[in-house]
Amino acid sequence: GTLSLDLSGSKMVAIGYGSGDASEAIPMTVQPEYRKYALRSNVSKLLSSPISLTKEQYEDIHDTRSLASYPRHTERGFFIETVGTRMEPAFQDLGVEYYGYAHC
Repeated sequence: GTLSLDLSGSKMVAIGYGSGDASEAIPMTVQPEYRKYALRSNVSKLLSSPISLTKEQYEDIHDTRSLASYPRHTERGFFIETVGTRMEPAFQDLGVEYYGYAHC
């Protein structure tokens, strides 16, 4: 079948490369119910309608960590929910974009 490999509980690292000044490595654990969502999600379709940001919007998000100028998704799909602001010895997420998913 499409998802014959059981990944439940598997540890993974997602690596993202941003605007040229940094990359991110995000550790993840595959949740037991992943198949239900993976089969429902058409990733190609979800990624087919990107939101274009102006240079000013991009710089505002990057420089201020504020989403005030970010156009929110009102349809089904992924969106930036928040931007990390912590820069501590034990935990750093400054500038990391945390995504949400709209089920509309």
